[in-house]
Amino acid sequence: MPRKLFLLTLLVPILLGGCAWLRGDGHEPLAEDEEATEEAAEEVVSPRKGARPSDEDKASDSIEKDDVAAHFKAAQQRLEEGAPAEAMQELDDAARAMREDDPRMISYHVRKGGVSLHEKDLSAAKAAYTAGIQLARRLEIKDGMLADAYAGMGICLVREKKFAYAKKFFERGLDSNPSANTKRIIEEQLGSLSKKR
Repeated sequence: MPRKLFLLTLLVPILLGGCAWLRGDGHEPLAEDEEATEEAAEEVVSPRKGARPSDEDKASDSIEKDDVAAHFKAAQQRLEEGAPAEAMQELDDAARAMREDDPRMISYHVRKGGVSLHEKDLSAAKAAYTAGIQLARRLEIKDGMLADAYAGMGICLVREKKFAYAKKFFERGLDSNPSANTKRIIEEQLGSLSKKR
């Protein structure tokens, strides 16, 4: 395997997540959707229609956010230590701390796809990226994590030599407000694809 491709494989989980990997939230709302996203997040915390979250609800949500961020960070550390199984366990622990419709679940799927891609399990990686894309669509979220999912799927398809299909995913990633790192990776991949024609 060429050295550049090998390094990209090792760094995909870090690079695709951009700053979201380090922060651990995995959700960066678009500026025009910021208020709507805050309202939706508030409804998730407090299921009572029109009710403001109690102090207890706010404390519980804060603990859950810290717990999820801690698991995301630990997963990254485990992967860097060469322990992908432990990284997957940390990610699964993070998922258990979230509701199914939590926007951070998109980050979970992208990270899980990144670990699977690192382990050369293209089937699992594609399933994870697909789940992330579907969740983002269902939640009507179009941000950096969606771009990361598209980019990850594109990389899987390049590995399968499905170049035309990969190009479509990379282009969708560019249209999904990617982070600077993800945008750079997508542009490099698209450049490589244009040379393969």
